[in-house]
Amino acid sequence: MRAVNQAFNRLKVEQAPDKKFIGKISRGFDFLGYQFGKDKLTVSKRTAHNRFRRLTQLYEQKKHLPNWQILLDDYRRRWVTWVYAGIPSSIINFDNGEATLSFFLKAT
Repeated sequence: MRAVNQAFNRLKVEQAPDKKFIGKISRGFDFLGYQFGKDKLTVSKRTAHNRFRRLTQLYEQKKHLPNWQILLDDYRRRWVTWVYAGIPSSIINFDNGEATLSFFLKAT
């Protein structure tokens, strides 16, 4: 832990108290919107919740427009693009031909 704190001090960054958890990596951890767990990578609960909240907000703001469904679909498409952007395609799990938001790390 000392090495982490020293690195943060050199970089002049601080740990956010509400986002800090010190424990075994094998228990999993959230980072940049993903949940890294034992043998799997998923979207974090917070990220999924924020997506739902944002879709609800967009619906409320745009439901009076004739193209509201297209606007929500655009958001969903961009969100999924973001989810997959930093993940190698070799670890994405496909079920019934559709990529799921749960990614399973392949054993090496």
